[in-house]
Amino acid sequence: MPAKNYVPIKMNDEMFNTINTLASKKHISNSALIRRLISMGLEKELAKESIDFVREQIHEEIKATCFPQFDRLAKLEAKIGYQSVANFYLLAYIMDSILPASTKVNFEDIKRNSKAMAIAYLKLSETEFADFMRSEDIALDKLDLK
Repeated sequence: MPAKNYVPIKMNDEMFNTINTLASKKHISNSALIRRLISMGLEKELAKESIDFVREQIHEEIKATCFPQFDRLAKLEAKIGYQSVANFYLLAYIMDSILPASTKVNFEDIKRNSKAMAIAYLKLSETEFADFMRSEDIALDKLDLK
């Protein structure tokens, strides 16, 4: 399709010499090379805009799909935490109810030690956790309870 519009442009000597050299190597006119370079630049810019649009669409889809699941998982995790606390107090109550008075221990001591163990346990790295699960002695050392 023949060009209908004429656009004069100015360029520095280095750019002009580069255009001349490239046009000579390709055996085309300077104008044809400039049109081709402009066309390639426009195609890249349009492709970039398309990619940005697609990226935004994907982000919105992930947000719409995953965020409700994240919220659901957080609520389930909270329920697990509540159940763990309830189990702890239920176990303490049962122990207090069935142990003879001579073997009973102070509940506050048990509670304090249990909290310390839980905190230490949560701070273990994966390697330390593997050691923890392999040996009771290592576990007690890691939790500073020996």
